[in-house]
Amino acid sequence: MLCLFDLDGTLIDSEPGITACIRHAFDKLGVPAPVDLRPWIGPPLPFGSAFEKLYGPDPDSAHCEKATMIADALTDFGTAPEAAAMIGDRRYDIEGAVANRVRGIGVLWGFGSREELQQAGAQALASDPAHLVDLLAA
Repeated sequence: MLCLFDLDGTLIDSEPGITACIRHAFDKLGVPAPVDLRPWIGPPLPFGSAFEKLYGPDPDSAHCEKATMIADALTDFGTAPEAAAMIGDRRYDIEGAVANRVRGIGVLWGFGSREELQQAGAQALASDPAHLVDLLAA
């Protein structure tokens, strides 16, 4: 099975570094930072020597392109949608999976909520990495 992993929130906890940068930017602008900065967390930061291929959004695009990245991965690996899974912590990951008819597995340790993942159409929810392994083996 081809396993496609989201980075921020799923494989790494990037929240402290990203929110510190956001607070710094607000400070430099002389504007108070919002209390909850989690919604501001966006595109992934550099990571990946353990993976065969990395996919990311076009830096010129202001939109999430998760569905396009998943489609590109399916093509590059010559994998049918039913032989792949997208693992992620936000609705964008699951929506990209749904758009490509790929199994969408939401992880509950990331930035998204159970409700967000379920509303996006997650076919399964992993409570921890060991549970994820069980879900992928099923």
